[in-house]
Amino acid sequence: IRALDLPRGSRVLDIGSRWSPLPLYIAALGYRTVATDLAPFPLQGGGADFVCADLTRPPFKSESFDGAVMVSTLEHVGVGFYGGGTDPEADVALMQALRLVLKPEGLLVLTVPFGRAGVGPLQRSYDGQRLRRVTDGWLWDEARFHVRRGIAWEETSEAIAMREESALQTHAVALLALRRP
Repeated sequence: IRALDLPRGSRVLDIGSRWSPLPLYIAALGYRTVATDLAPFPLQGGGADFVCADLTRPPFKSESFDGAVMVSTLEHVGVGFYGGGTDPEADVALMQALRLVLKPEGLLVLTVPFGRAGVGPLQRSYDGQRLRRVTDGWLWDEARFHVRRGIAWEETSEAIAMREESALQTHAVALLALRRP
């Protein structure tokens, strides 16, 4: 939430919102929040607008949002477990489509499992090469990497985080603040 450095009243898109309280937190901070997911939402209200949509084909006008948040979502896109089918390039397509709905200089806060590249039954793990490929066309404002140590998360370097295996269970995470050029 600290990385979502936008003025109050900014229009923010939360992607992969179905079971997440994040869009409610974002709305409570004073952002005009639109929550999206492939599946219908079990709850409504709390200050966010809820839209059932596949963002590889966004139902929004170009340059509709000042910012977007995608926490623990991109790694599932194209894997098939949560719907949307199996497509090894669907995450790349989603990131390209997202650039269209953000205004120029729009901010995207993104988290993904990080480590050795791989795909498990539920999620994809990104290595440095895949992460740079999926974020091609975005400007990196900030990149942080964390590794799980017992029950805690410890900030570390990309090189150390890349040693982890995160395709089956997340052991390292990349947290990025990206800007649309």
